[in-house]
Amino acid sequence: MKLLVVLLGLFSMSCAGHIEVVPRGCFSDDKNFTYALDFDPDFKPDFIIKKRIWTHGLTTEYSSPHQVFLKSYLGQHDVACKNIKSLRVTIDQSSKDVLFSVLPFISRHTLTVEGMYTN
Repeated sequence: MKLLVVLLGLFSMSCAGHIEVVPRGCFSDDKNFTYALDFDPDFKPDFIIKKRIWTHGLTTEYSSPHQVFLKSYLGQHDVACKNIKSLRVTIDQSSKDVLFSVLPFISRHTLTVEGMYTN
């Protein structure tokens, strides 16, 4: 019974995490840029970048999100914003991410950025 109470306590304190991808400085004035939808059959990515993101603390409407600035994130992988035609950004949780998120006040997500270069 005590184990059940402890497990329920851990589940109730685990956090969803609040991640925000900020496109500022990337694509702000480019009219030819598009964001790809998940079901777009014409989207064939030239690059795929994955990153695990750890967040901690309580997630409330007043807490600030973990921000990922797209321009610097792509720059870390030698991808220039001006060379991208289309982009798909996904934030999800794998089964391992979910296991880590059971810990109180800690959450892990996977950020995936896929893109097509301009011709």
